[in-house]
Amino acid sequence: MKKDEKRQKIEIIIFIILLFLQNFSIITTKSFGIAGTTIFLIYIFIRYKLFFKIDKKTLIFGIGFVIFVLLSQFVNHAFNFSQIVRYLMIIFIAWTTIKFMQEVCKTNQKEFFDKAFYCAIMVITIYGVYQLIASKLDLPILLNLFSNNPSYGARGLFESYTGWMNDVRIYTTFYEPSSYALFLTIAYFYSMSFSKLNKEQKFALTAMTLFNIIFTFARSGWVTFAYYVAIYLAFEIFENNIKLKKIVKIGTILLPVITLIIMGTLGIYIFKDLSSTGRTYSSLYYLSNSLDSIKCILVGHGLGSMFNIPEGLVYNGYAVENFAHNGYIDIIYQFGIPFFILILYAIIKYIKAKKLDDEWLVYATLFTLCCFGSMYSVESIIIMVCLVIISLEYKNKLKSREEKNESEIILNVNKDDILVSVCCITYNQEKYIRNALDSFINQKTNFKYEVIIHDDASTDNTANIIKEYEEKYPNIIRAIYETENQYKLGKWSLIKTCREAKGKYIAICEGDDFWTSENKLQMQVEYMESHPKCTLCFHNATILDMKTNTMENKFVPQTVEFKRYLKSDNIYNVGELELLGFIPTASFMFRTEELSKLPSWFEKCFVQDWPLKLIMTSFGYAYFINKTMSAYRMNAEGSVTDANMKKEKESKEGKLYILNKKQEVVDLIDEFTNKEYKEVFDLRRTEYEIERLMIEKKNKQIIENNYLKSFDIIKRTKYLIKMYCPNIIINLYRKLKTKIKMYI
Repeated sequence: MKKDEKRQKIEIIIFIILLFLQNFSIITTKSFGIAGTTIFLIYIFIRYKLFFKIDKKTLIFGIGFVIFVLLSQFVNHAFNFSQIVRYLMIIFIAWTTIKFMQEVCKTNQKEFFDKAFYCAIMVITIYGVYQLIASKLDLPILLNLFSNNPSYGARGLFESYTGWMNDVRIYTTFYEPSSYALFLTIAYFYSMSFSKLNKEQKFALTAMTLFNIIFTFARSGWVTFAYYVAIYLAFEIFENNIKLKKIVKIGTILLPVITLIIMGTLGIYIFKDLSSTGRTYSSLYYLSNSLDSIKCILVGHGLGSMFNIPEGLVYNGYAVENFAHNGYIDIIYQFGIPFFILILYAIIKYIKAKKLDDEWLVYATLFTLCCFGSMYSVESIIIMVCLVIISLEYKNKLKSREEKNESEIILNVNKDDILVSVCCITYNQEKYIRNALDSFINQKTNFKYEVIIHDDASTDNTANIIKEYEEKYPNIIRAIYETENQYKLGKWSLIKTCREAKGKYIAICEGDDFWTSENKLQMQVEYMESHPKCTLCFHNATILDMKTNTMENKFVPQTVEFKRYLKSDNIYNVGELELLGFIPTASFMFRTEELSKLPSWFEKCFVQDWPLKLIMTSFGYAYFINKTMSAYRMNAEGSVTDANMKKEKESKEGKLYILNKKQEVVDLIDEFTNKEYKEVFDLRRTEYEIERLMIEKKNKQIIENNYLKSFDIIKRTKYLIKMYCPNIIINLYRKLKTKIKMYI
């Protein structure tokens, strides 16, 4: 690891620790807040020489803010130096956080940051669970240096509850339980959106976060979590309805004020108790006093004016607190309505200009800042807003790097004629088709290529995604849209698509797979151009199991038993290729001219990739490039392979049906190659016969007919285990093997 890279990783870890700890009582001061984070960000400011990166907009905003605050305080005959410093610190914290994260993204440390962030959430939530149990069992609470809030326990949630958790709650060492719950909510949704987590990690994160939020008994935490979910669902539901989506955006931005007015006017409270009612009336007091004169409307009451409220002031029978519990009302009361509208306009314009994919997350986080930003954790929430925006911008930049302009692609080629036709078949693969299409477009070649994609009457959004790419790359992508599903009619789409090819070579990739190397086509073409006798070229692939969310580095050979069939010269005839086992379809490249030589029976085969590789090899030879240049998805939704093998999984009859179909393919290819590889295909026939007898529970016949003698000791042992070991043990072994793969 390079010295600077190691140093930056240490900085990331320190930053995340301080972000999580900054509201702890030990480093919180009443006026200035997060001392630790501020000191660290000053170090970052110096270390990355950020002084020279201050742009005009930031400078104008900072100076303009100070001038406006001074004007407001002068008009109101009030001056609060500590509050001016605090707000300038907040601006400094936000700006420096953004610049630091930009440096992290530049050095490709963003993924490390997100992993560390996830670990921090898990550590703090595990500690929260420990604290809850420790407070009941009188165990040491290691970080509980200050007693912050009275523990009113589970009876705060259930009035009639008198059980074991009656008098305990998670309040950690945060200044306020609600700030802990609020921050944890935002941190959770950040990590779920940007940290690359598997199913188990997502489940653990969700369970631990919810447990902590619930057992802090912080109403604002529960409500914020519910708001995040509601905002996400609203954006998803109205994704394709522009008008309703705009209403959702405006509603989300104005929600802090809307909910306050509804609660105050109608007397309807989310939590109807003394605390929530009193806080609502505090906010209404500040709102009504913001409108009592032209001066107040234009410039507010001055920064820090809330802290000058006389103690014991009552509004509608409730004591007025020295903050509104509502960021919007804070701004309106202290700065006036024009300033508030200007900030709101700037926020909306900024989001719109960035064209972020996951807008809902920005709106939800901004809502939290605006609704609860006046509370103790305002700096924490502001930092999280910055992290969300930078992360979404980084995500967009990665996406834009992957997307090439069509003219750029065509500009890099030497020949006018199409040399390669990429043929892709798809059905109901909206989750994966973008990966496939992006991997086609991102190919770096010195020749012209086309992409032909066949959609077999998908019922999801697959066709719309294809149309989007077809419009963007009209000179590269050609699409075939079926109105009726051809597979259900017993017709295959692969060869139909290949017959549309204009190129000298055809490369295949199904819609749920994708290429991982941008040089894949170039490498295969270079070999086949210089070796005219090569009629099939294939390469290695990564296996992605969508069911277990695991990944293996290599596909060929698929298992240890096939390893001995690998050849040092990487050249294979039909028999050798058959012994090598299954190879990834997304790695195939063959000569278009050979399509005319396909036998009439080919299109009636129950699968096509298997006989296709053998037939193409029979016209010359197959060459293996031992580089991982594609990804093969197992157990993917809409997978053609899964659809073909469905019958095999369902019943005994189905399994026998598949075996008979396999036997037919073997017999047909054996005949097609004039029995040149009869020994290899006889071995396959023996395998199918053994499997048939095992399905029919006729293991005795396998032994009597000496079928196992055709195989080596490893294969024989596997068959004997299958024959005599109970299914429950075999299934248990498979499950255990899968679990081990998931955790390695």
